[in-house]
Amino acid sequence: MRTILFLLLLMLVVFMARRALTRIGSNRPEARPDPPGGAERMLACSQCGLHIPESEAIRAGGDAFCCPEHQRQHTGRGS
Repeated sequence: MRTILFLLLLMLVVFMARRALTRIGSNRPEARPDPPGGAERMLACSQCGLHIPESEAIRAGGDAFCCPEHQRQHTGRGS
């Protein structure tokens, strides 16, 4: 009788351990594919240093800016 109870308890422990390991494995995030078009070049705003995608940058005289206000501030100081 003891042997049967021991085996049942052992089977229960093994079942619970496998179930816990399966849950841990299923919670891992899947690798996301790269966005279409690949990575975009980042430019630093000449006024504040914020990095922005090249497609969103405001260009003026070889400089890049994150917003029109920073473009005005930068050109207004004479450099």
